[in-house]
Amino acid sequence: MFRVGIIGPESTGKTTLAQYLAERYKGTCVPEYARGYVEQKGTTEVSYEELCEITRHQIEEMERIASDAGLQDKPIFFDTEFTGLCKDTTLISIGLVTESGDKFYAEFTDYNEKMCDDWIRHNVLGNLFLHKAIETPDEKTLYMIDTKDGIACELNNWLQKFYSIEFVSDVCHYDMVLLIDLLSYGGTAFDLPAKIPAVCHDLNQDIARHYGISDEKAFDMSREDLVK
Repeated sequence: MFRVGIIGPESTGKTTLAQYLAERYKGTCVPEYARGYVEQKGTTEVSYEELCEITRHQIEEMERIASDAGLQDKPIFFDTEFTGLCKDTTLISIGLVTESGDKFYAEFTDYNEKMCDDWIRHNVLGNLFLHKAIETPDEKTLYMIDTKDGIACELNNWLQKFYSIEFVSDVCHYDMVLLIDLLSYGGTAFDLPAKIPAVCHDLNQDIARHYGISDEKAFDMSREDLVK
C-alpha cells in the first residue's frame, strides 16, 4: 500500500483527483487541512510558523485515519540463525512475528554446513524441526523449508500484506544485513522492494537505556533473566 500526496496551485482539481483515486483504488481521501485553515482565517497569506502548524495537523490527521483503518506501522520482530560470525555467513533459519500474532518461519536448505562449528551444530542444527514436524501449522503461521531464493520470494509476498513495516531485533548487526541480502535477492539496501525499510530498531539499545548501562553490558545480560 502507498500514500499518495497531490500538490499544485489552488483550484486546479487536486481534491477532485484525490477523491477519484481513493474511490478507484479503494483507499481513503484525507481532506486538506490548509483549505479550512485559510478559509477560517480569511486570507491565503500564512506565516512560516502557521505553515508548520498546518503541516503538523495534516500529518496527525493522516496518522489518525490510518490508525482507525488498521493501517498503522507494524512492528515486525525477527531473528535469524546463521553459520558463523564471519562476513560470508549463510542463513540457517529465520523467524518473524507481529504484535497481532502473524508468524513467518523458514529453514534454509542451501546454507553452508562446512562453516558451522560444533556449538552451531549442536545448538542450532540440532534444533531444526520442520523436516520432522508432523502437526499442521496454525492459520496465522507460514512455515516453509526451501532454498534462499524460494524463501525470499515467499517472505517478500508475506510482507506485502502490511501497510508499513518497522523491523525490530536484538543485537541486529548480522541479522539485518542478512535480512537485506535475503529480501533483495543478493542485492543491496537500494534494491529492496518498495516499503521494505533498510533499517532496524535494536532492542539491545532499549535495554541499555532502561537499565542505565552501556550497550556492551546490555549485550552481556541474559535475555531469559530479563523476561522472568
